Amino acid sequence: DDRRLFAGCYEVLEALGTGAKAQVFHAYDRVGRRHVALKVLGERGRESAEERQRLANEAQVLVSVKHAALPEFIYGNLDERPFVVMSLAPGRPAIEFCLAGSTLRPAEVIAVGLQVARALVELHAKGVLHRDVNAANVLVDRGAETRATLIDFGMAELTPRFYEVVDPRYLTPPERRVALGTGGLESLEWTAPEARAGEGWSGKCDVFSLGIVMFRALTGKMPFERGAPEGSAARPVLEVAPRCPRGLALAIDAALAVDPAMRPDAAGLVEELEVVAAELAAVEGAVSEHEG
Repeated sequence: DDRRLFAGCYEVLEALGTGAKAQVFHAYDRVGRRHVALKVLGERGRESAEERQRLANEAQVLVSVKHAALPEFIYGNLDERPFVVMSLAPGRPAIEFCLAGSTLRPAEVIAVGLQVARALVELHAKGVLHRDVNAANVLVDRGAETRATLIDFGMAELTPRFYEVVDPRYLTPPERRVALGTGGLESLEWTAPEARAGEGWSGKCDVFSLGIVMFRALTGKMPFERGAPEGSAARPVLEVAPRCPRGLALAIDAALAVDPAMRPDAAGLVEELEVVAAELAAVEGAVSEHEG
């Protein structure tokens, strides 16, 4: 019955995530004959001009920034019931691997960190700050090769640079370039100290948040002691996971530096993780050769 299809062609199969103002579904596109992710504003979201603009911004980001670790924009509509259709990313939320007994192997953490950091390099170059990088917004597919996807750009900030470098066809009209609120991001545990202190956001805030995802996926623990004073340093990775490759531990420690001046940007984190990945591959190759 076509009347039961969302927007006339999307067969809703299951809910992937439900928030206060939007829902994301796994759907099947009857026209394109493919599985997709369908993000739809709920009643509260539809009534909010800010939430409608956030959805529009999310679509603009995915249209203008292409990367293997980001969803692909397929279709969007901002009329009576606003929605965006994206490619369906494989894997499960990284939060499922952040508990003791279900953590990722060091090589997997490196792969996840590298892919997300490379995506952040592209986003930051286009003037996009994700601002909500967390273990629920990073999907991890543990297939033959570990694959990571950064999702949910509902809280992204489009800086002035975005409007300078993206294709003019995708530009928001000047009258719609409104500053959106932060939605309480400053209070979240994965937010960088400088943003929590009200000092604003930068690309290094995203790096800090990615550092928390990597720390948790490696150790099954949070990097900060419960009840620690605001601005306290993270626990060193090797203190929590002494068997972790030293290079990986130092890269995560650097990403979690309280002082942003001591923290690498996304490109710097990519460089560090590439060195660690090469070192680990060399060690594993030598072990395999010896065992052979």
